[in-house]
Amino acid sequence: MELDHAVERAIFAGTRGWIVALEPFREEVSKTGSRILLIDPADGEVRASVSTSNRRNALAVSPDRTLVAVAGDDQVIVILDADSLAERHRFRAHAAAITALRFHPSKPIIASGSMDHSVKLWDYTKVRPQQTFLGIGGRPVMISFSPSGHLLCVDGMEHAFRIFEIADETG
Repeated sequence: MELDHAVERAIFAGTRGWIVALEPFREEVSKTGSRILLIDPADGEVRASVSTSNRRNALAVSPDRTLVAVAGDDQVIVILDADSLAERHRFRAHAAAITALRFHPSKPIIASGSMDHSVKLWDYTKVRPQQTFLGIGGRPVMISFSPSGHLLCVDGMEHAFRIFEIADETG
């Protein structure tokens, strides 16, 4: 199926297997925003959407597929219900644009990578930082947890990756 939307990123999420997608749009000549779309894969119809005046660069889905996280140029992580796009949590996470997100495989933790050259782990239910990794060269492109959640792999624009050990109280 080909969707009639100019999306940059898309994932399957929710109890109905929706597609959650990020669609950029221009508000003004110099400003780009994003729409978060909830698309029915059976017919390609948009079932819900949320617009933001900030560009969203990162998208992640929780392991149980009930939550979706988006983040971008405004340094804010927004956690949404995957079936309705209702906002569950919102918090400022970095000092520069967020470029990568990943949910922990078994805990209410999200990892965020930023152009501020850091990766942070957050307890998103309490909006509390858990651990910070500094000195990431270049922009983090991809973040991945090991299946056990004890290791974190960060792949960046510098064409190298790093593996970090997660503190015991976190993962």
